[in-house]
Amino acid sequence: MKLSTHNLLMCNKKTCIDNEKNYPLIIKAVKVNTVKSEFDEEKTKVFFDKMDKRALNQGCKDLNISKFDLEKMTEEQLQDKDVLEYLHNILFEVEIEDGNLVCANCGREYMIKRGIPDM
Repeated sequence: MKLSTHNLLMCNKKTCIDNEKNYPLIIKAVKVNTVKSEFDEEKTKVFFDKMDKRALNQGCKDLNISKFDLEKMTEEQLQDKDVLEYLHNILFEVEIEDGNLVCANCGREYMIKRGIPDM
């Protein structure tokens, strides 16, 4: 599961629906891989622009790969090649193979097995 997928997921338990605390889910990774992909500056900018920055920031913190406050990313920072390469890495190359997603509201856990979250 990539962080871009994590960006879309929330707890689906009936008592959590329409609750602000059911998103983003906490990542408790057991196995994380990095799969190299060709760097595309424009694709990275467009994709990053569409992400929920709070959820992406939290996912990076959960995986201990946080380098920047993504919620406060400036246009100037988005012109820096090192920043763009970091964003490319977290968006397209980091994959959570095994672990759990945990709802901060109700504590429900969703297993991630072979990169697929079981929601």
